[in-house]
Amino acid sequence: MRGIGVSISPHSAAIPSEYPTGIPSRSAIVNAPQGAILAVGRIADRVVAHEGRPAVRPMLMLTLSVDHRVADGARAAAFLVDLAGAIEHPESVLADA
Repeated sequence: MRGIGVSISPHSAAIPSEYPTGIPSRSAIVNAPQGAILAVGRIADRVVAHEGRPAVRPMLMLTLSVDHRVADGARAAAFLVDLAGAIEHPESVLADA
């Protein structure tokens, strides 16, 4: 799998290149020396609950694979929560810059 590095530190994490199939979700395998890899699916409409009623909303699937010898699962989960918050509310990230 080809990937591009994300600058946490050299070769520590990667985001795989977009596949031409546009699949909605995927998973990735961590390859040494990476400690984690974030797989990003495509944005697709999904039926979700909104204010107690079904609604169609654009959703993005993110899958984080982590080498647990390098990082704790709780820290990886916290990273995904922070990333989801930044995607849902980009103004909060821009305000901190």
